[in-house]
Amino acid sequence: MIWILVFGFYAFLMSAYAYGWLKSMRKVDKLDIDECPKVTVVVSLRNEEVAVGHLMNQFENQSFKDYNLILVDDNSTDNTYTLLQKYADGQKIILIKANNQGKKQAIRQAVSIIDEGLVVCTDADCSFGAFWLESIVNAYRHTNADLLIGPVMMDSNKQLQALEFLSLSAVTGGSAFINRPVMCNGANLAFVVDVYKSVMKKLHDEQASGDDMFLLSAIKLYGGDVEYIRDTNAIVTIEGKNHLNAFLNQRARWVSKSKTYTDKEIMFVGAIVVSAQLLLILSLILIPCQKSLLVVWLVKYIFDLPLLFLASRFFKQERLLLWSIPASLVYPFYVAASIIFAMVGKIEWKGRKI
Repeated sequence: MIWILVFGFYAFLMSAYAYGWLKSMRKVDKLDIDECPKVTVVVSLRNEEVAVGHLMNQFENQSFKDYNLILVDDNSTDNTYTLLQKYADGQKIILIKANNQGKKQAIRQAVSIIDEGLVVCTDADCSFGAFWLESIVNAYRHTNADLLIGPVMMDSNKQLQALEFLSLSAVTGGSAFINRPVMCNGANLAFVVDVYKSVMKKLHDEQASGDDMFLLSAIKLYGGDVEYIRDTNAIVTIEGKNHLNAFLNQRARWVSKSKTYTDKEIMFVGAIVVSAQLLLILSLILIPCQKSLLVVWLVKYIFDLPLLFLASRFFKQERLLLWSIPASLVYPFYVAASIIFAMVGKIEWKGRKI
C-alpha cells in the first residue's frame, strides 16, 4: 500500500510540474524599464579572491545601469576584502564588513541600509549575461511579485552533477508555474525590501544557511506573490564540484537545514521525493523478480523524463538527457548518502563548520 501511495503522489507531482512548464511557454514582452523601482544588488562574499575580478566585470557589462551594488565581506580570511576595496566608491558600490557570520546575516545587514525598492541577490562565484539585471527588472514590472525566483543552471562539464541539478531546477520552475513553489536558489533571487523586512523574524537565524528557502517559506506564509522568471537572459550559471566529498558536503548542508522547515507543502514534496528514492533501494531487497524491479524503476523514470525534457529545453541542456538512465540508477543511492552524510558527517562551508 505504501508503495502505491508514494509513487502515486510522486507521479502526480512530476506531472503537475511538467504541466507548469508547458503552460508557461508564452513569450513575455519587454517593457519600458525607464520607470522602475530602485534596484539594489546584494552579494555576500567569503574567501572569493579568485572570483572577484570576474564578478565585477559582469556587473560593469550589465545593460541595465540604474542600480546600486552592496558587497558584504563575510569575514574572509583571504584577500577578498582588499580586492573589493578597489571597486567600492561608497555610492553606487558600497562595501561593508559583516557583523555576524553567514550569508543570511550578511544579506540582512545589507538590507538594513536599503530603504525601498527591489533587492537582487546572487553569489560571487556565479556567471550571468549582460541582460541579467534587465530581465529581472522586466519580470518585476510584469508581475509586481514579492519574490522573484531566477533560473539557475549548472555548467554541463560535469554531466551527472549538472543533470541532478537540472532536476532541482525543473521542480523549482514547475512548482512555481502552478503557484505552489517549493524551491528556490539564493544564487538568483529578487525580493521587495518592505516584504523582506516584514518577514525577517521568520528566517530562522539559528540556521547559518538557508537564506533562500526560509525566505520562500516566510513570504508564502505572509501571503506574498512568488513568481519564476522564465527568461533565458535571467539564467545564472554555477559550477559543479570537483570532488565527491565536496559535492556530498554541499548536498548534506542542504539536507541538514530541512529539519527546520515549517512549510507543510515543502516538507510534503521533500518527503515524497526522498521516499520514492529510498523505496527504489529497498526494492532491491524486497523484490526478487528482476522484471518486477524493472517495472518499478521504469514507472518512475517515465514520470521524470517529461519534466526533465521541458526544463532541459529552457536551459539548452538537452544533451544531459543522454545521462538520464545511468543517473536514475545512481540517484537513489546519492539521496541516501546525502542523508547519512547530513546526520553523521562534518558539514563545512568555505572553512567554516555549519
